[in-house]
Amino acid sequence: MLEGKLSFYEHSINNAWTKMIQVIGIHAATVAAHRAKYLTYMKYEEAHLIKIEKTGVSFDLLAQMFGSSRTEQITEEFLLSLVSIITRLLGPEETRVIFNDTYNNDIHKKICITLQVSKMIMGTGE
Repeated sequence: MLEGKLSFYEHSINNAWTKMIQVIGIHAATVAAHRAKYLTYMKYEEAHLIKIEKTGVSFDLLAQMFGSSRTEQITEEFLLSLVSIITRLLGPEETRVIFNDTYNNDIHKKICITLQVSKMIMGTGE
């Protein structure tokens, strides 16, 4: 079982997972999650330990193998990658709805920056 910030991230990601399935379907959600895992892997090789299943995303094996600090970095990178992918698919407003549970703590600013950059790239930002 994950503790503290890791538990918050996993809970937020799995709440978003449920909403993603409702909005884009299980197959598209799975593809988006695997893409986020791949992007995370490009930065952290340990990301191959992230489990993606129909029921959600698990970081338990990752947490067992590495310290909480490293696991937090990898989990945060996965979350930001997933937010970026979903923003490109659905746009920033729908992404805010899907990831609304993550809008607290220090990750909030990073997600807002990710959404703002995505808006600019998509040509809908100021």
